[in-house]
Amino acid sequence: MYRTDKTASIGYMWAFFIISIVIVIIFCLSQCDIGVMPPKEELRKEEHHKPLSKKNNQPIKKDIKQNRKVIKKDPLLKFFPANELSIVRKEAVENHCNGDLLYVLLAIRKAENGRAGLEFGVLHPKAKNTNLETQAGWAAATVAKNHIRWQNADIPDDFITFLGKRYCPVGVDNDPDGLNRNWIHNVKHWYAILHNLDKGIR
Repeated sequence: MYRTDKTASIGYMWAFFIISIVIVIIFCLSQCDIGVMPPKEELRKEEHHKPLSKKNNQPIKKDIKQNRKVIKKDPLLKFFPANELSIVRKEAVENHCNGDLLYVLLAIRKAENGRAGLEFGVLHPKAKNTNLETQAGWAAATVAKNHIRWQNADIPDDFITFLGKRYCPVGVDNDPDGLNRNWIHNVKHWYAILHNLDKGIR
């Protein structure tokens, strides 16, 4: 009887000891994050990058829309490269070749259709075989000065006809094939196209 009671006491002690250890382990785990998995929502936030918002994409779409607006607002780009058109306009402003005279200048460029260094067909030694900027500057100055002469002259000719007789006269030595006779017609043709295409620029 004594041994049975002693054995039971030892069993109770071991049970109490094991329960105490379990309680200590549970307490330790509750005080730290070791072995504890975060909620699924937190895992998603850590593993995935935030997607681009519509707001972040707006500048790209805006640039595309702005480029389309530029083309719509400047129909002359249909006939001239943007860089060339910019240079010609700059020289036109600097030489007082404004308003409808700009269309005359651009019409000359299309009619002459000259190679590099002779884009406007200006044969003056200081302009021949130079560059677009120089050619456009000389042509713009010629158009502007002759427009003043035409306004002061008492003649029935329209301005392009008046200009053609001086800018590209017929029968000169450097025109053995007589191509200069087509100059006035060609410039008027291009002037009408460009002027009607872009009435908004003055």
